[in-house]
Amino acid sequence: MKQAKLPEVVLIGLPNVGKSSIVNRLLRRRQAIVHNQAHTTRDTSAHEVDLDGVRFMLRDSAGFAAKGDDLHAAAMHQLDAALEAAAVIVMVVDAGQAVSDDERKLAARAHKLNKPFVLLANQVDKQDAQIETYQSLGIKTVFGVSAIHNIGFDDFQTALKKLIPRAEGALVSEEPSVSIAIVGRPNAGKSRLLNQLAGAQAAIVSSQAGTTRDSLAITRQVGDHLWRFVDTAGIRRPGKIERGVEKYSLSRAEQAIEEADICLLLLDVEELVTGQDQRLAGLIQKAGRGLILVVNKIDLVEMTDAERKRIDRVLRHEFEFIPWAPYVLISAETGLHIKELESQIASIAARLDTKIPTKELNKFLQGVVAKQPPSTGTTQHAHLNYIVQTASLPLTLTIFGTKPDLIHFSYKRYIENSMRAHYELDGIPLKIIFESKYKQDRAAAK
Repeated sequence: MKQAKLPEVVLIGLPNVGKSSIVNRLLRRRQAIVHNQAHTTRDTSAHEVDLDGVRFMLRDSAGFAAKGDDLHAAAMHQLDAALEAAAVIVMVVDAGQAVSDDERKLAARAHKLNKPFVLLANQVDKQDAQIETYQSLGIKTVFGVSAIHNIGFDDFQTALKKLIPRAEGALVSEEPSVSIAIVGRPNAGKSRLLNQLAGAQAAIVSSQAGTTRDSLAITRQVGDHLWRFVDTAGIRRPGKIERGVEKYSLSRAEQAIEEADICLLLLDVEELVTGQDQRLAGLIQKAGRGLILVVNKIDLVEMTDAERKRIDRVLRHEFEFIPWAPYVLISAETGLHIKELESQIASIAARLDTKIPTKELNKFLQGVVAKQPPSTGTTQHAHLNYIVQTASLPLTLTIFGTKPDLIHFSYKRYIENSMRAHYELDGIPLKIIFESKYKQDRAAAK
């Protein structure tokens, strides 16, 4: 059967007219960052929407302006690309404001494409609403709505469903087989890395710190699998985080970590590891996600043997609490070693859903214990009787025995290291729980 991509609906409009609120209303959840600061949305983000069985991709674009700096010019380039790909264009205006010259220019830009075109006059609950003034834009289908108070959305959604074209064959969902979050400090090069991995100019790249504010997702077909990359806002240390947009950006980045299968922690080779990098690694470890340390900007330094040894030494020392995380040296600017990074991602992705038979696990445990019996650090003895896998992500193993609470942490580390070496678990989160077998026996008896 022929496969077709989901049709796209793109939201356009000036800054601060409520496009992100419209996104959240259509998604029926708080996804896009909503703030009264203009140009909060910079990258064109995409979200899959299902309106009573009618599925489409909703693209929220940056606020339009005829003139701006290089950063805004890049956002306008993305807007043009979104318009070209759109099946339906929805222009959002502020019903309480008069028509502006920029809105006339934007409407003219969209009219040239001869596509279904809808006008949403947002905030009609304002006392000074003046929808009729927008008739001069030449858009025949007009709806007065309030995204905040859910006014007028039933009529808009009914009309939108009729405008979305029906594709021949089955629609391809954007549901990924693996989700990869790119996290790191501001200006580490996350957006540039996203573009390299996506094979397209998906994210705006700028030397200006804080360019990315909301999490930006892009999918890519890799063999038989669909990978979803999420570029997150740069996370500064807690004392440096400002209120408002940056606070929401931090929340989105932390959410991206929780929802990811694998995290790429991007480091700057010129300032290799900071306390904030360690904090981010701790968040990823706590979330139980796969992890690759990605050292970026190696094109800016001379990569001698001595420099490679220095990088290895620093990473192993500063990230000693996650010795299982592999690292890759790359240049997101030139694309150097991106293929090696993709290979690491594929390797970890293939092992995320590792399931180990109980019989095999217990044979392994017996061998490890026979080689080195449990250490308690006391005159009392502990015994490990059997082991079972109790979860997959993170890979969780529960070992039952007598007096497990007395087992020394160094012995627990010995068990984990042995497990990782035996099953090749580099980059894979592993959680080992020690429980009393009597507790398990009582639970079974009930």
